[in-house]
Amino acid sequence: MLFYRISHRKFINFLNSSTSKTVFYIPHFAFNSKRLLALFFFFLAVYYASFNSAAFAASVTIAWNANTEGDIAGYRLYYGTSSENYDFMIDFGNQTTGTINDLEPDNTYYIAATAYNTQDNESGFSAEVSYTVPSLDTDGDGVIDDEDAFPMDPNESVDTDGDGVGNNADEDDDNDGMPDDWEITYSLNPLINDASEDPDGDGVSNIDEYLASTDPNFNDNNSAPDPPVLYLPIDYDQVATDAVLKTNGFYDPNVGDFHAESHWQIIRAEDNIAVFEKISTISLTSLSIPKLVLDDVTDYIWQVKFFDNHGTASDWSETGHFTTEPSEWDSDGNGIPDLQEVDSVTDLDEDGTPDNEQNDIKCVNVEGGSAQIGISIRDAEGVESIVSIESENPDDLYTNSDSSDSPAELPFGLINFKLIVTNPGDEVVVTLFLSEAAPVGAIWYKYDPVDGIWQDYSEYTGFSSDRKSVYLTLIDGGFSDADGLENGIIVDPLALGMPSSSTSSVSEDGAGSSSGSGSGSGGSACFITSIAAGLETDQPMKDWLKIRGYRYATILLLPLLYYMVKKKRLFVKGIQKQPL
Repeated sequence: MLFYRISHRKFINFLNSSTSKTVFYIPHFAFNSKRLLALFFFFLAVYYASFNSAAFAASVTIAWNANTEGDIAGYRLYYGTSSENYDFMIDFGNQTTGTINDLEPDNTYYIAATAYNTQDNESGFSAEVSYTVPSLDTDGDGVIDDEDAFPMDPNESVDTDGDGVGNNADEDDDNDGMPDDWEITYSLNPLINDASEDPDGDGVSNIDEYLASTDPNFNDNNSAPDPPVLYLPIDYDQVATDAVLKTNGFYDPNVGDFHAESHWQIIRAEDNIAVFEKISTISLTSLSIPKLVLDDVTDYIWQVKFFDNHGTASDWSETGHFTTEPSEWDSDGNGIPDLQEVDSVTDLDEDGTPDNEQNDIKCVNVEGGSAQIGISIRDAEGVESIVSIESENPDDLYTNSDSSDSPAELPFGLINFKLIVTNPGDEVVVTLFLSEAAPVGAIWYKYDPVDGIWQDYSEYTGFSSDRKSVYLTLIDGGFSDADGLENGIIVDPLALGMPSSSTSSVSEDGAGSSSGSGSGSGGSACFITSIAAGLETDQPMKDWLKIRGYRYATILLLPLLYYMVKKKRLFVKGIQKQPL
């Protein structure tokens, strides 16, 4: 007997129904000349799997499409744990579904089907499907039994100290003599025996600190640093709004202790409201006040405290006093530097009215460039007014060498602006207008003028379609507020920059992503994504046929089959079972 078999796997698609069934469609083609079985479709589908935790075994139900021959007597399923090597067979008779029982957890089973006729002639195997039996989770707590210290208890799965009491019920998971709650309170690790450690270096172990009810992170023998002595400006002196504050050097009576941080604070004298606060590991004895934080002709109080490397703080320094000078750069008092004023026809928001005639928008000429940039609070809920705006030349900025996100270039320089919001801590959305479209790939950066650090701010921004306006989300006292306080004032130094090629990649809409992302960066990833998307559409078969070329194979095959039948060159006595 001659038997011609053409098999081809078209596609495997996963479909999730309301009953959480998983279906695999695998077509199988067979050809037999006696009955002109030109296209014997055998659809095999794994459509239901169940797990019997009591018997520690699983079941899977298989479904397939019936053959069209009139003498089909039944179907057999073959399965095993090795592909195309089947250890077991079940005859399901003339049914189109069958359940395989007693499957072991964590094993992958490979399954194929055959059809047989009334003469017990059996077809070749269908295309193979596989099914992996889930791991056993007897108590249903989401932790498989092999990894569950208490596989019969849904409330427990871990026993760190091996005392037979689960971590949820155990008050001392690491059995080090210190309760978990106490360790968590003092930032110790409740899962590691750290009773003998001494994080504060005072010669007293953690367990002894617990027994003595003392703080394991505070060195009882550690003396605090001396409070700072304010050095500049001289008390009651008159200074610029971006003056430099200085203190004396750090002194700590403990040998080996060093200056770790400084806490700076500036308070407006007339109402005792703090307008600037910063804890810095960089500006330890000298601090440049960020632009626009202070108002001109205003009295201020300032103070500083030091921290040593144990986190021990000095007392506050004695307070200092200074008054800011009248502004020489804003003669008309509109909050825009005279040399950066735009002309009388500039209309960045394109509303038909010159920007310098409106109170809800302020614009400047970019320092060191030819572009203009403006901030608008029109339709910005929670913003009372724009106090000031100023452009800063990038060449004049200090950048800390540790700032890993520094932009490669700043086509619009650095923009500083100051807003008054309705309530302290308010979150608001404002609009920046650009005189020319932002370069493709440019993103927004926050600049920390105290520590000289740049940070990606693109998460809080969004470009318009023409890239000539940007929507900024700002939070009083939040990430981008240079005064560091929830005080109803937002002082924001931001810049539109091109990322350094070594630090990040960006999409055309200005959204940043860290280097090494697989999204859209490689041909393989894009191809796989498009295939997956295609299989989820209404025509998965068309997409797959185009990829696999079956359509073209069929076109070439049908004339050949027709010719062979017409010439009676193909004779078949029956269906011969193919060897495994």
